[in-house]
Amino acid sequence: MQRLLLVLAAVVLSLPAAAFAAPEGQPYDYKTDASLVWEKSITGQGQTIAVIDDGVVVTHPWFRGQVVAEACFSIPPVGSGWLPTCPGATPGELVAGPLFGPGTALPATSGHGFSEATWAKLAPTHGTAVAGAAAGARVYANGTLGYRGMAPDANLIAINSSTVAPDGDGSSLASDEALVWLDQHRVELDLSVVNFSAAADDGPTDANCDKMKLHPVLLRERAAIDALVSHGVEVVVAAGNVERSGDPRRTTLGFPGCLSDVISVGATDPAVGNVARFSHTSSVTTVFAPGKQIFAPSPSSVDEIPRSGTSMAAPLVAGAIALYKETHPDASPADVQHALTTTGRLIQIRPGIWKRSLNVAELVDLNEPTDLGGTHAGCLHLSLRTVRNKPRLRQGFVKLSCKPSDNQPAALVLEANGPGTIKLEKAVTDVPIADKKYYTDNTVEYGTGAFEAPAGRYRVCWHLYSSEDLEWPSLSRCKDFTV
Repeated sequence: MQRLLLVLAAVVLSLPAAAFAAPEGQPYDYKTDASLVWEKSITGQGQTIAVIDDGVVVTHPWFRGQVVAEACFSIPPVGSGWLPTCPGATPGELVAGPLFGPGTALPATSGHGFSEATWAKLAPTHGTAVAGAAAGARVYANGTLGYRGMAPDANLIAINSSTVAPDGDGSSLASDEALVWLDQHRVELDLSVVNFSAAADDGPTDANCDKMKLHPVLLRERAAIDALVSHGVEVVVAAGNVERSGDPRRTTLGFPGCLSDVISVGATDPAVGNVARFSHTSSVTTVFAPGKQIFAPSPSSVDEIPRSGTSMAAPLVAGAIALYKETHPDASPADVQHALTTTGRLIQIRPGIWKRSLNVAELVDLNEPTDLGGTHAGCLHLSLRTVRNKPRLRQGFVKLSCKPSDNQPAALVLEANGPGTIKLEKAVTDVPIADKKYYTDNTVEYGTGAFEAPAGRYRVCWHLYSSEDLEWPSLSRCKDFTV
């Protein structure tokens, strides 16, 4: 059961917060607002990201000693003819895993009698780039950082699970043994999140596949994923790439991304903010993140190189989860999924289907939380708050601190829904959306009516409409709260 690498032909140093401030105009956070989080010294410290891939050059200066464990699970299926890539006792010798310890996760660059040209074509550089998109950073001589992973200070676990075709024409990944090992050792490894930037080449679907009939190897993989998630470890998977935007497979999602407890990641083009032309766009994809022109370490150079693919979007989300768990240490995988799917801008991935695009500042929620929390989206702060001097009462609340749109004046509807019959709405038709001068010196606040709030789950939403009564999905937000 083979997996395809999802890439288009394409001692830890703790640095001061100032080092993480990207120079103006530099796309170091790919428009995810992660730089706002880094500047608060939230950089993934104390979190560990496992990367299952084709190996990692752990000695690369980008990683600064952050790789805390290595393993090789290159185990070709019996009778398949595929070849292992774990390092043997002599140079060029490649053996089957599992192997553990320093050097075992290094990518294979020679062996099996393949020519230099064949190994150059195999190009086992994927895992190093994926790990670098999740963690680590380019550090310049003056101590400042250039391009970096989403969680620059997180620890890494590097795992090589790659096998190569008997003729050297391609490579694949398998994750079942690695996932089982990670679950068995999750406590001693202090594991936070797993990244697997590959997908099965069979069983694509545009629906949840929890009940799909699976090959025994995939059943073992699913059981390992379920165990990890039940033990508080998120599993992040790339959604997959297509070479042609009209490929019918583009709307599907392969295993294991189609599992409901997996965080599947599609790709956006940060230059335009929309879904990337190569990304799969299944309706069950969890979230989208930048996946085009992501700068990551090259195994053969100290310089970073740009790479594209959902392979690069997935580790950005894995790193963002590490940042989230640094600030929300008690968060469960369900909490993480909820945060990813209720924050960030809505983008239309295909007609009628909208998904969230990763915004790290909103995800981590650094923006002036109320007593019950809130979410911030540019100029908008949305919350469920206690009514002043009336501690038993709550109200849905929104505050605008700057001009949120260049569009024409519009209507705003603020709603709060809760247990039983609680449902309140407030419609406002005189929102000065287009008045730039107004927002220079003013803060605009709107609230629903006050209500008694029994214990339970509440959702507060803001909907913004054009003057033609058309909702602007990208400017609408919802946030759930627990009382």
